[in-house]
Amino acid sequence: MLLALAITPSVHAGIAPGPITLAVDATEATKKIFHVKMSFPVTPGPLSLSYPKWIPGEHGPTGPLTDVAGLHVTAGGKSLPWERDPIDMYAIRVTVPAGVRSIDVVFDFLSAAAPVGYSSAASCTQELMLQSWNQTLLYPTGSASDDLTYTASLGLPAGWKYGTALPVACEGGGSIRFAPARLTTLVDSPVLAGANFRRVDLAPGTTPH
Repeated sequence: MLLALAITPSVHAGIAPGPITLAVDATEATKKIFHVKMSFPVTPGPLSLSYPKWIPGEHGPTGPLTDVAGLHVTAGGKSLPWERDPIDMYAIRVTVPAGVRSIDVVFDFLSAAAPVGYSSAASCTQELMLQSWNQTLLYPTGSASDDLTYTASLGLPAGWKYGTALPVACEGGGSIRFAPARLTTLVDSPVLAGANFRRVDLAPGTTPH
């Protein structure tokens, strides 16, 4: 398994089957700001969500939680109160009200300016960015990454192009929508994008490209 997630006492009562929707607006990447919106299928009850703490290849609890800002949880447009887990600072707890089938979570990720660290180090300039998905998502606490499916989309600055191993479902309206993927695959498939980006087909007509 490629993605190791921080494990705390899990609270699965509020999670329902189905894909998790992840929309990352990176149109302000040149300012080192990423806007994130997620939708989780839920059932009423207690729910715990976590920010990735252990990242593949980094060999330590390096998830850049301190760069997450402005987290809000809503259901049907109404704000839901949440609290930090008293043991694991990477987890939050929220109670899903009766009759609610999905909740939305929004937050901003503020990309680091200093080129120090692992994937959380400076990864945005005026003309280039690396979108590491683990920096811009939450997951149900205690769940195995292979058991979670995410439908992700990404908005880029105007005129920027990109490259990634993730299969693309469609493009339009300034957004790239990727095919549903397991969380393990998503985190292992960053997106490289930039203003000066050229794609060269080395073997036209062959698969994979």
